[in-house]
Amino acid sequence: MSKAEAAFQKANSLFVDEDFPGALAAYNEAIQADGTIAEYFIKRSTCQSKLKNFTDAVADANIAIKLAPSNPQAYMKKGTAAFAMDEYESAKAAFEKGHSLDPNNAQFKTWIRKCEAEIESEGGAAPAAETKKPKADSTAPNGSASHAPAPAAPAPAAVTPAATSATPVSTPVIPTAASAATTPAAPAKPKVRHEWFQSPTFVEIGVFAKNVTKEKLQLDATENSLGIHIKLSDADTWSMDLELCDTIKPQEVTVNYLPMKIEIKLPKKNLVKWTALERPHDPTQAIRVTKWDDASEVNKHQYPTSGKKKVDWDALAKEAQDEKLEGDAALHKVFQDIFSNGDEDQRRAMMKSFQESGGTVLSTNWKEVGKSPVKGSAPPGQEMKKWDDD
Repeated sequence: MSKAEAAFQKANSLFVDEDFPGALAAYNEAIQADGTIAEYFIKRSTCQSKLKNFTDAVADANIAIKLAPSNPQAYMKKGTAAFAMDEYESAKAAFEKGHSLDPNNAQFKTWIRKCEAEIESEGGAAPAAETKKPKADSTAPNGSASHAPAPAAPAPAAVTPAATSATPVSTPVIPTAASAATTPAAPAKPKVRHEWFQSPTFVEIGVFAKNVTKEKLQLDATENSLGIHIKLSDADTWSMDLELCDTIKPQEVTVNYLPMKIEIKLPKKNLVKWTALERPHDPTQAIRVTKWDDASEVNKHQYPTSGKKKVDWDALAKEAQDEKLEGDAALHKVFQDIFSNGDEDQRRAMMKSFQESGGTVLSTNWKEVGKSPVKGSAPPGQEMKKWDDD
């Protein structure tokens, strides 16, 4: 691996960990070693946008366009950075060019609509009120009428110590700390972070944002890309555009809405391991050649999250399994294995039947359990009693 490639892979790793200043330094190192690869500038443009350096982001995108004029992602990065600077015409032109190169990417259509809405909004704004000209004095010094406009007020001359004693000069009012305190400070933007993990059949992305609803989320998924746009407030939207490591099944993408985060489940099209959430520059490194073919690998979960500390979850699970269990503990272990190895419907059935029956019924048949409430079954000689009974 060359020096440029090593620095680029390091930068991608820091970017996934959301260490954007560190990632920017590594991208700079990669570009200094080899400034002929468009992908380096595309990724640095993305990093510049994360750091709110939108002018630099546009500059990097323009260089990427010169190096690879047919790369739609270069136009995507230019468009999003220009949009952030309120340059909607320029952003729209970039998105339209990118869409012509990649017509199946729904993100371009979405961004084009956003630009058109902003351009229309600006065009519909009320024109600024005309400044009224000062009326000419109706009487000249000699008493005759005059229609000449009054002369403009002369610019104030610089005040010298000598002039201050003879000529009164109005002192500008400087806001005090008390008056400044009355001005409300702009509310801090909520911090949004994300993490991801994978199994042989799907990739799950967790976005930590509070109280996200279907109305606040816009998801644009294709086989190779994912766009996540969350409306945090009327004036603030959090967005993340990903060029995925490998292909997914966009029509089967699901979202689970929780109070503190949303979980986006992406079904994989191929049974392969992803080395990163986003596609690296080198196509041969996009996925590992080894597939999850044998049972030991299929059951092994990979957790390459944004945390830097790696935990061997399978080793911890094996330690627990090696312990010899007896009595109720052994029975609970059986139930845990059924729950962990069951599909989504089986787990739903187990939770519903156990809760509604007061812990006396445990079923994995969702077709039966999902129809109606599950009634409890008391042991012989006892009777069922609800907690709210007197």
